[in-house]
Amino acid sequence: MLDSEAPIAVPTKPVLGRRLWLWFAAGFLAAFAGLLIFYPISFYNGRGVYETVLWRYYLWEFKQQAESSGALGPTSGGTTGLVVVAVEHVTIAAVGGFLAALIAKLLRSRRGV
Repeated sequence: MLDSEAPIAVPTKPVLGRRLWLWFAAGFLAAFAGLLIFYPISFYNGRGVYETVLWRYYLWEFKQQAESSGALGPTSGGTTGLVVVAVEHVTIAAVGGFLAALIAKLLRSRRGV
């Protein structure tokens, strides 16, 4: 049974981790976009090794996979390389998000919030 005269406990301080996901998302997006725009990558396209930025590599790989006839050759099996690069891209962006959330948490703890 509830006692109608019992005081209701209301926290006086905000919960520390309540908005850290926003910091994580902002850091993730900044790192993801930064890598996409500025990160150089070297790849072999069957004729030679080229160096380009990551977003152009993704476009080139998607185009090559869409136009592939399935025949074996020097550039067959490119899906594996694309998946590895994409996993590395997301992992590095997640580390960027984690670092942004960590910085936000440290700044909040120094302010005493």
